[in-house]
Amino acid sequence: MRIVHLTDIHLDLTEVSQTGFKRCLEVIKSLNPKPELILFGGDLVRDALVDDPETVEKQWQLFSSIVQEYCSIPFVHCLGNHDICGFEKPEMAKQPALKQMGLGKPYYTFSQKGWRFIVLDSVLQKENGEWYEAGLDEAQHRWLKTQLVNFANEPTIILSHIPVLSAAAFLDGDNVKTDNWQVPGAWMHLDAKDLISLFSTHQQVKLCLSGHLHLQDVVQYNGITFACNGAVSGNWWKGSYQQTPPGFGLVDLEADGRFRLEYRQWD
Repeated sequence: MRIVHLTDIHLDLTEVSQTGFKRCLEVIKSLNPKPELILFGGDLVRDALVDDPETVEKQWQLFSSIVQEYCSIPFVHCLGNHDICGFEKPEMAKQPALKQMGLGKPYYTFSQKGWRFIVLDSVLQKENGEWYEAGLDEAQHRWLKTQLVNFANEPTIILSHIPVLSAAAFLDGDNVKTDNWQVPGAWMHLDAKDLISLFSTHQQVKLCLSGHLHLQDVVQYNGITFACNGAVSGNWWKGSYQQTPPGFGLVDLEADGRFRLEYRQWD
């Protein structure tokens, strides 16, 4: 099975973002062999946290219309931080985006062609009420443990918007000036050590896919591949971000749990 990972589109009402998104979908449609599934990795609209509700609604409508016209491949969604509204309570803040995505909950699981897909909600509201830091709340962590036990015989992909583990997270800042490596809690999972420990007891976990950083890397740790793919929008529709061009992840899956990874530039 071939799947595509499309993340960080940041679609707005400008011509450059609309044209770019359409072009990206055209490139994907022309792939041979054709993908069977698209994983939308979050941050579909520009920034629902700060844009006014009317503008955000127009962005969602535009996203839906472009996907309907240019995408004939089945797809699923993962919630990103920029999809969330700036309401006070988490359940209220995430609800508009979940409705647009057709999701009842921000985390879920499904199976296709013998592979198990576990979609996580990486975006936590901080204790002081501000948005956001990366990790799973207790309820989601318990749920994840249960899924890994229940589907132990299926090779598994974990999809999260924010990376569980990433090398690129160390490169998005001026570490020389601070004389220290700085990885903010909003750039990589704060509970990465706990999650990696959990995955180490469940050998079916093969691949963790993420986005968020607009940078592309592949980290192999404890027998698991952590792949952070670059953004469809690149440097938010201004070309490459650092050395990562606008693009998407391409993954070919084998029935025995093997896979091949590739990052494709769409422009």
